[in-house]
Amino acid sequence: MEDKFELVKKMWQTQTLEQLTDLNPDFVMEGVLARLSKFEKKQFRINVLKILAVVIFILFLAVRVPMSFFSISGLLLVVTGAVFFLTVYMQHQFKVSKLNLENDSLTLIDEAVEFLKRHLLVFKKYFWIFGLLLFLGINLIYFDVFRESEFSLRLIAHSVGSMMIVISYFGGMTIRKFRHKKEYIPVISELIEIKNDFLGENNE
Repeated sequence: MEDKFELVKKMWQTQTLEQLTDLNPDFVMEGVLARLSKFEKKQFRINVLKILAVVIFILFLAVRVPMSFFSISGLLLVVTGAVFFLTVYMQHQFKVSKLNLENDSLTLIDEAVEFLKRHLLVFKKYFWIFGLLLFLGINLIYFDVFRESEFSLRLIAHSVGSMMIVISYFGGMTIRKFRHKKEYIPVISELIEIKNDFLGENNE
């Protein structure tokens, strides 16, 4: 059975605005919402996995770091960065419930597209804060753990730890760009295509 979204695309390519308004006013809206709801549910599942991964990482640190001022301070920096980023990130997640469903289909599409475009900027805008606090927190923990070790070992520990964080940071940015191109951009393009096809048919 064809997706309602695909049916709406075909209908908008073969019918005029008047025909759609008269014959299928609810179906057009439902088709768009069905596509956006499917996208939202997929992103929600991915975000749950992200949160679980961060929680496991923090718990791993919590049970291994010494109960001292520097280690606890480092852990608090990591926790603060994670909580801040995840809170802001989740607040900007796309949700159908945030759309004004009283709008007509075309206005709804515009609103959804703008929402998705804004979301693309959130990760880049705030992820560096988490990366910086993680960098500082881990190095503070390493300073405490290795402060009685030889200088060469301390240097290696800080260098390896810092390098892993830098690699993870840029790896996260790369993965995010890939997901944007694979998941977000196609949805935005589909919505814009439907709107343009619809307007093109209506203006002929």
